[in-house]
Amino acid sequence: GGEGGEGGSSTDEAVVRSTDHDRDRDRAKAPAACVRATSNNMNDRQRVLLCSSARDLSPAACFSEAPFTMSTDLKVALCAGARSSAPGACAAMAKQVNTAAGAVPDDLVVDLCYGSTDTSPAECFVAAPHHLEPSLRVALCVDSTDVRPAVCASLAFEMPKDLLKAQPKPGADAELEVVVETDGTTLPAEGGGGGGGGGG
Repeated sequence: GGEGGEGGSSTDEAVVRSTDHDRDRDRAKAPAACVRATSNNMNDRQRVLLCSSARDLSPAACFSEAPFTMSTDLKVALCAGARSSAPGACAAMAKQVNTAAGAVPDDLVVDLCYGSTDTSPAECFVAAPHHLEPSLRVALCVDSTDVRPAVCASLAFEMPKDLLKAQPKPGADAELEVVVETDGTTLPAEGGGGGGGGGG
């Protein structure tokens, strides 16, 4: 019998086409399912903006995680196209921080957390030097994957100015090993030794 070869191949192709078709059909249904999962206090425009590019219920889940005090329009801006509830959780964490000027403005929280895949940008924001205005803390931490940008900024602000300007002598190997504890987490410097470069 000649049943193996090409007959099996066309069957495999049909299964793949069927699977692709099912996935495409599910993706086509996702925005409608997302709209059905949204809050009752949203208008139709907000529901459509939130869910139009949904692949699953993530935008609605993100919206639910976002701070209650944030306006509906800003929650929609934060969560439209979200692939998980992480941007909402990130925003909730960032909104718990009070700055010298009071609460962090919601539009900055959206800038910080939009597209995040976890709460790392908010964790960085919380750990950033508190004397920095919120917009600078957001600039420092947006897209961060851990608190290292905040730790680096804290160290830079604590170092004496003349040390920041110091450069190693030509030909000397500069080694720097920094261990910082923030909230009980020890972060060793990456690449513990270095060549003789210097900043300016």
